[in-house]
Amino acid sequence: MKFRLLFVCTLLTVCGCESRSDADRGKLHVVVTTSILGDAVRQIGGDAVSLTVLMPPGTDPHSYAPVSSDAVALDRADLILCHGLHLEGKMVDLLEKRNAVAVGNRLDRVKIRRVDGDTADDPHVWFDVALWSQCIEVVIEELIRFDPVHAAEYRMRGDSYRGELAVLDTQVRSKIAGIPPADRVLVTSHDAFGYFASAYGVEVKGLQGVSTSSAIGTKDLDDLAEYLGRKKVRAIFTETSTPTKGLGKVLEITRSRFPTAPPIALVAGDEALYSDSLGAVGTATGTYVGTVTHNVDVLVKYLKP
Repeated sequence: MKFRLLFVCTLLTVCGCESRSDADRGKLHVVVTTSILGDAVRQIGGDAVSLTVLMPPGTDPHSYAPVSSDAVALDRADLILCHGLHLEGKMVDLLEKRNAVAVGNRLDRVKIRRVDGDTADDPHVWFDVALWSQCIEVVIEELIRFDPVHAAEYRMRGDSYRGELAVLDTQVRSKIAGIPPADRVLVTSHDAFGYFASAYGVEVKGLQGVSTSSAIGTKDLDDLAEYLGRKKVRAIFTETSTPTKGLGKVLEITRSRFPTAPPIALVAGDEALYSDSLGAVGTATGTYVGTVTHNVDVLVKYLKP
């Protein structure tokens, strides 16, 4: 009997699904899909919440395939939060069977961008800070619904955080306004910045569609190269959660097709943009506010004359 218990405990530890520590007992156990939602829960839940984030920083949620330990973590959760709008494409069945709350699905349908010939929803709502603040309200409501004992704390922290986002939204508008309208051209690996474009007056062009699971064809490369050369774009921006190879190929085509055009910077490395994931917890870009600030500062650096 002792051997059987030892075996079970060892198996759970290997799977990353070990039982909660003494410090976490009695807390609301929340499981979220992405680091973006994880940061929201940390900001609002504080010490009253025990949090599990399924996707590590740098993960592309479009292509993330759940592992066996994810199902175990979801089954043990008191509350499951996901983005919805088909962001977590390969996890949809797993999440729906466990009644996960999709925060994006609670938004007014009028505010959801339709893409791919009006056949699909654009799930990247967090790129409009004011719209993401509305999703934060959903997080607050759900924490209160599952843990009414700490309702006052959740509401206080949530209201404070939404106030911080209102300030951030104003700062983003001010910084982008400093870039001449003709130079506000954002070219990235995939079409994740549509909400950002609508909210802040930026023209956006992605090599791939809204989902990174879509294949990149020769026509995609040629069309973007033609766009870069004729638009005289200053820079193109890689993303931390998507490969950079495609954009590098586009640059090669552009240079051969427009040899006299001004040089185009390929922004990568530490200056790559954060799209579908935050940075590591504890770093400057480990929070939503930090990644938005980073992205806007990089855009201003390369697009402002």
